[in-house]
Amino acid sequence: QQKGGCADHPGADGERVHRPVGSSGIAGGGAGFLRASRPHGCGGGRQHPWRGGDHQAPDRLGASGYRLCGQCQGDQLHHGALPRLCRGVLDIPKYGCINVHASLLPKYRGAAPIQWAIINGESVTGVTTMMTELGLDSGDILLSQETEIDINETAGELFDRLADIGAQVLSDTIAMLENGTLVRVKQNESEATKCSMLNREVGKIDFSFNARKIHDLVRGTNPDPGAYALLDGETVKIFRTRLTDETADAKNGECVIADAKKGLFVKAGDGKLLEILEIQFAGSKRMNAKNALMGKQMLGKVLV
Repeated sequence: QQKGGCADHPGADGERVHRPVGSSGIAGGGAGFLRASRPHGCGGGRQHPWRGGDHQAPDRLGASGYRLCGQCQGDQLHHGALPRLCRGVLDIPKYGCINVHASLLPKYRGAAPIQWAIINGESVTGVTTMMTELGLDSGDILLSQETEIDINETAGELFDRLADIGAQVLSDTIAMLENGTLVRVKQNESEATKCSMLNREVGKIDFSFNARKIHDLVRGTNPDPGAYALLDGETVKIFRTRLTDETADAKNGECVIADAKKGLFVKAGDGKLLEILEIQFAGSKRMNAKNALMGKQMLGKVLV
């Protein structure tokens, strides 16, 4: 991977880039990157990032993107967080387009694979590089690396870890392409799953669910779009929770323990108590639940 532009662009200095993709590259939903490169010789390496105003990456490059790819004349095109690339772009690089995807394909094709893996209670995920084709994340797998998901890890925290993993996987992919050891493996379509974009309603907590499912929803929607419930018709945002073995005979969503010293514990659908660690009441700021309880009476209240 060469840093800088093409021969007629500033920065074609041949300096190595040790982290070819950053967190915006694999985060998905609102951030993307393009990098056209030549594994050998000068040139290559111009990167074009953008931000989507409503958490949607563009579905086509547009005129500026075509000009960028054409000017760089790269042997490879590396990208992430793009829902679709047209055939005209796929045909530009000599060695094809490489996509960095934040899941262990063929599972979790599409948008928000990191969040959905946590929401669905997965214990393992990872990063995959693949050849880009017109289908949705269906190209041949090149390399992948898996990592365990901690039971309390949020989507934001996992984003950061997968960014580092993705950088190394892409770097290894490029190196193996250069030395001729890269092997393409067809995806098993019978094992493929798809995940959708996240919206606000995904974060609505249903306290009839078991405690683990609620806990995973809170983790998977942190920091965006966020988990929430209603209290007396007003939105209460919930950022962190903790699983417990304690049980109670109460209504689903009822605050069974609400004490500034003991904490805030809510009854879930399986009878177990879920501790709320970070919360934001309407008209207030995000804070530790114990601190929030100093000025709020919650005992016996029901979150819906």
